[in-house]
Amino acid sequence: YWHHSKQNTLPQPDMIGKALKDLSLPRRYGGIVILVERDSQRILPKAELVIQEGDKIWLFGEKDRLAPLLNTIKIVEETPVEESE
Repeated sequence: YWHHSKQNTLPQPDMIGKALKDLSLPRRYGGIVILVERDSQRILPKAELVIQEGDKIWLFGEKDRLAPLLNTIKIVEETPVEESE
């Protein structure tokens, strides 16, 4: 069973100015960015989207794999998602 969660986070300083594709989040942490909030707008992310200071990033993935990333960034909100096989 996997415990998935949706995380609303603020980006790490080293994420700012980089495109999502360059962050390699799926490979490194098993998570994907499902939404970016910027200046009260919600953006469906594409690989070319560049993270800006003040963005809120919605991550989805296995909580245990995301833990190293989540320990280094500010979590604004966490929403558990049903467990799946």
